[in-house]
Amino acid sequence: MTLISQNDTSGISPIQWAKEVVQVVAEKSPLIADAFDPMAKTSDTRVTYLSAAPVASADVEQLPRPAVTTDPSYVEKQLSSLSVRGQVVASNEWLSDIGDGKRAQLTQLMASSALRETALHIWSAAASLPTSVTASGDTMDSISLSNLADMTAAISPDAVMNAKFYVPSVSWGMIANQAAVTFDAPRSSNAVASILGFDVCLHSIPAPAAGEVGVLFGDASKGFAFGTPSDSDPVVRISDQPLAATDQSIVSVFWRIVLGALDNSGGMTCLKLAS
Repeated sequence: MTLISQNDTSGISPIQWAKEVVQVVAEKSPLIADAFDPMAKTSDTRVTYLSAAPVASADVEQLPRPAVTTDPSYVEKQLSSLSVRGQVVASNEWLSDIGDGKRAQLTQLMASSALRETALHIWSAAASLPTSVTASGDTMDSISLSNLADMTAAISPDAVMNAKFYVPSVSWGMIANQAAVTFDAPRSSNAVASILGFDVCLHSIPAPAAGEVGVLFGDASKGFAFGTPSDSDPVVRISDQPLAATDQSIVSVFWRIVLGALDNSGGMTCLKLAS
């Protein structure tokens, strides 16, 4: 059974459909939406970024122009090449008569599946970010408001304006209760609350375990590098051989990305659970 074909001009191409799925992934993930253009193409697997800005002295003998006393420092980062897959299992009968409505449903389902895998890649990359706080315990309910406050002082001044907290959605209730958070109205549409003057956004990953990253904080656009390789497009495919026992097929979106955390940029910091 073939649902879509590269040569099927009467319907949507597998690449165009996949791009729609990727766009939904970005819309569903605050961190991706804040940091990346998911369709941005890149031929680079290494990036160079500023890790320390030059510091100027205010020597009165040289006023009004201060003297630069340190040089800017740059770091080169090798990005990881990763694969993302989102898949849906559906009956062949249901797939045999597909229209825009069913395609929209499949788009949302594939995006939800791909979002989880993309989120896990991002959270894994975040483990190399500087750890400004280690929670007193090894579970998410050990995080206190003072822990979150310490994180806000650990990023560079130019990252503060757009900084947010990024929290696993399954753990937000525990953090809110333990930290005795007083909620304020969020400033951005993809946030659920605002604490300490910063928005809180939820991320679809499993609850972190002991020793893992529990919370991210900062300007995501300054904390990560991300892109789609220039020689690759996301694509939707239907399994060539149905699942014979259940008369089903697998509808999948495949997407290659390059990703890396900009460890020393000062853009983001993380809180880790105790080991």
